[in-house]
Amino acid sequence: MFLTLAHRPDEFRAFFAYHDALMDKEGGLSKAEREMIVVATSAANQCQYCVIAHGAILRIRAKNPMIADQIAVNYRKADITPRQRAMLDFAMKVSTEAHLVSEADFAAVAGHGFSDEDIWDIAGSRLLRAVEPDRQCHGHAPQ
Repeated sequence: MFLTLAHRPDEFRAFFAYHDALMDKEGGLSKAEREMIVVATSAANQCQYCVIAHGAILRIRAKNPMIADQIAVNYRKADITPRQRAMLDFAMKVSTEAHLVSEADFAAVAGHGFSDEDIWDIAGSRLLRAVEPDRQCHGHAPQ
C-alpha cells in the first residue's frame, strides 16, 4: 500500500493526515475500538495485510493478545462488550451493505451510547479503508 500511495506523494500525505486525524484522536471511541473496526472490516474484505498490521496495533491498544484474532475470524463470537458488538455490526453494514444502511441502523448503534460524532467516526474508520483498494493493500504499485 505504501509503495502505491508513494507513487502520488500529495495523496500519500493526505491519506496519512486523514488516517492520523481519525485513528489517533480522542473521543467516544477508544483507539482500540477504532482498530477493532479496521480489523473486522479488513477481514470481511479479505485484506490480509490490513488484518495483520492493524491486528498487531489492536493487540497493543487493547492490551489483549487474543482480541485481534477473535475479531478477524468472527467478531460476533469475540470476547467484546455489547457496545463494541453494536459498533462492529454498524461498521460491517457500512462496509458490506452501505446501500441498506437505514435510520434503524443509526438508532441501534446510538442505543448503545454512541453520539452522532462517534457514529461518524465508526463509519469514517471503515471508509478510510475504501481509500486502500485491494490492489494497493496487496502491494501492486503502478508502473
